[in-house]
Amino acid sequence: MSVEIRHLFFRFEGVLAQTLESALAEGAGTLDPDSRRLLRDASGELRSGRLAWDAYWSKIAGLVGSPGDGTALSRRALDRLEITPGIEEVVAALDGRSCWLFCELPPEPLQPTLERLALERLFPRERRFYSRESCRSGRPKGPFARLVTLTRTRGEELLWIDDRPAVAALAIRSGLNAVAFVDSKRLRRNLVLRGLLT
Repeated sequence: MSVEIRHLFFRFEGVLAQTLESALAEGAGTLDPDSRRLLRDASGELRSGRLAWDAYWSKIAGLVGSPGDGTALSRRALDRLEITPGIEEVVAALDGRSCWLFCELPPEPLQPTLERLALERLFPRERRFYSRESCRSGRPKGPFARLVTLTRTRGEELLWIDDRPAVAALAIRSGLNAVAFVDSKRLRRNLVLRGLLT
């Protein structure tokens, strides 16, 4: 007998919207491979909590040659974030299911972006999970055990949706169901196959 999926967790960056690195790279023009690596590494430090929001933007401003302390750069990057085509329709079609937004960025600076993207309607405050605990494969189970506690369910009743295949695999090894997100059309097809959409 299959277990019913009761809660779906959508990663903000990479699923609901593009990643912060993508928005930064678009605005910075051409970055050489070393700069892209440094950008990726700094973003990983931000998500894991090893680098504070303001310190991250100061570091990135220096990297991309932006004047100032990074405040204007952070606003421009957040303003560049756009909702993934088709994802709103997928989440709205799951009406009646418990859909959660998962984000590794701090909630305060992200709030205006969530409002601008109209994600408030799909993910009210009580359905947002912010964690600076790494989802990388080097940390067993990452935040996944906390999700089980938060939802008061078993791991197999949760579906983790993430654009990073290694993290989706880690979710599965941690006892959750998971989907490696590619695009909204394939996600919809996957959810139909799971019986979550018709």
